[in-house]
Amino acid sequence: MSEILVNTIKKADGTGSLTVPADTGTVLTTATTASSIPGYGSQITGADQYRLSGNISIPRQSLQVLNNNWERPDTGGFAKIGTGVSEAAGVFTFPETGIWLISATFVFQELDENNQYDEGHIYTTVDDGSNWVQSASVIGALLALGVPRYFTSHCEFLFDVQDTANYKARLAGFTEDVSQVLGNTNTTLTGVTFTRLGDT
Repeated sequence: MSEILVNTIKKADGTGSLTVPADTGTVLTTATTASSIPGYGSQITGADQYRLSGNISIPRQSLQVLNNNWERPDTGGFAKIGTGVSEAAGVFTFPETGIWLISATFVFQELDENNQYDEGHIYTTVDDGSNWVQSASVIGALLALGVPRYFTSHCEFLFDVQDTANYKARLAGFTEDVSQVLGNTNTTLTGVTFTRLGDT
């Protein structure tokens, strides 16, 4: 293969110049695909966020899947990266394979004075919901007396999404007594953020 050795490229009239760097790189053209660029797979190519638009009650000693009231933020200048994660009945489906960071925040309101703790959970499945695994959890103790009382918690999980048809996620809450998970359509209280960190 032939090589052309130059230090500077100029226009035909001698004006303007482009200095050829010493680094080895990739020449980009209009036909270049993003995935062919070195390092592309390590860039953040997907990010999305959902929040509860209203409260969800949790019965005494019950695990409650947060399966309704989900919405993307529509205030404050929200924007997603890429196609975005889809949601149906509280189940989140990923738009592409890769390593996804799931970050969930729960805000609980206690409705019974005897309640001493709440739990927030991230569940994942690799078989389209036939089996759900409790992948990340947070437990908070509430020592103060009286109602209402509030508790905020956060947990995260790195999910290796190898197949977009079968790898999915959802959130759930558990309470010792009676409580509710708080949601608001104007600001994010209970919510979840999905960030694609790289290739699987």
